[in-house]
Amino acid sequence: MKKLVLYFVKCFTFVCCLFLPLSNVSAKDAIYTCGDVLQIAIPAYAFGVTLIKDDHEGSKQFAYSCISTAVVVNGLKYATDDTPLGRRPNGGRHSFPSGHTSSAFQGAFFLQKRYGWKYGVPAMALAGFTAYTRLHGKYHHGRDVAAGIGIAFLLNWIFVEKFNNENIQFGSSGDGINVTLTKTF
Repeated sequence: MKKLVLYFVKCFTFVCCLFLPLSNVSAKDAIYTCGDVLQIAIPAYAFGVTLIKDDHEGSKQFAYSCISTAVVVNGLKYATDDTPLGRRPNGGRHSFPSGHTSSAFQGAFFLQKRYGWKYGVPAMALAGFTAYTRLHGKYHHGRDVAAGIGIAFLLNWIFVEKFNNENIQFGSSGDGINVTLTKTF
């Protein structure tokens, strides 16, 4: 079941980002829609990886990082709404910081810090594209996107630790000491 969920997230993201521009949607709308999808798909994929790896500690760390990112971003959006930081380039409200960008980078930074560059680099590229969609659509200023990235980085730095799939056990029996090292590949 875990692999099925992860497979679905991958396929959904692939279809939305590659085939959406081929539909009746304009290219401009397709770019924005891909950013909308990726802000959810990247963290969903990150959480799916914790399930597939049976990484309960990683699931908890993901939840702490994800929830704290959402709380900080939304708190800042409302705190800065009546200031110049709160105005979007397109005239809208709640500009600072970018929620789409922080969400996408939260998942990407989690994957990179917890599981390494093999997982992190592709997710960072997709998160970077999400940030681009926010600037391209005039939904955010550069400062909004940079703040979203910074918040996601900082909270992952605080809550997430590198995944260690080594298990060392010590024991004793009779007249000796046993040491067992287990490494999962």
